[in-house]
Amino acid sequence: IFLVGGFGGCQYMYYRIQEALKHLYGPNRFTVIIPKSPQLPVVQGALQYRKNPEIIRSRVAEATYGTETMTQFNQKIHDVRYYHRMKSGEQFCIHLFSPLVIEGERVGYN
Repeated sequence: IFLVGGFGGCQYMYYRIQEALKHLYGPNRFTVIIPKSPQLPVVQGALQYRKNPEIIRSRVAEATYGTETMTQFNQKIHDVRYYHRMKSGEQFCIHLFSPLVIEGERVGYN
């Protein structure tokens, strides 16, 4: 594992990552390396992207992103705590999360 960027040269971060990896996977499973100039790979990547934006075709989402929605209430699947009756008489389940991008999903450029 190469530590690069702003935190790449941080000895504390290096130590914590090593300890976490040992705890999770056992000793000697991973090697953590800090390059001589940890900011350089980030700068090089930014320059390559500036020269040719098509070099990045997609990225992997680090988290799940979405929005709050509502749908017709169905007592068989919805919690009654989220039941809401509109003035029109329609019954909705409110405060639902509708994902737009799921963690680990490839997201195209632009």
